[in-house]
Parts: sequence; C-alpha cells; structure tokens
Amino acid sequence: MSTDQILTGIGLVGIGGLIKSFFDFLVANRKLKNDAKQSTKEIRYKAIILMCYVLVNYDKEKQLLL
Repeated sequence: MSTDQILTGIGLVGIGGLIKSFFDFLVANRKLKNDAKQSTKEIRYKAIILMCYVLVNYDKEKQLLL
C-alpha cells in the first residue's frame, strides 16, 4: 500500500471517527473498571451491615451463628 492509499483510507473513515472511536474505547474501559470497583464496595458494605446487625441483635441470632 502506498501512502496515497493510506491517506485516502483515513479520509474515508475520517480522522474524527477514529478519534471518537478511540475515546469511546477509553471511556468504556474506565466504566468497566469503575463498575468492578463499585460491585466490590457494595459486597463489602453489605457484609459490614450484616455483621453490625448480628452485633446489635446477638441474643436473637445466637443460635444461627453457632
């Protein structure tokens, strides 16, 4: 492929389209990472809430714990 063909191909796709695709990829990648972090936080906070509930209501939940 010559440089003229490469430049023509880029022109057909459009530099704006390439840049938009690149930024869409970056945003989607960042969103996946944030969703994974959020999921981990939710699980951790649910566990903490359950432990606090058991601590407060230990007499009621004693049989389930043993």
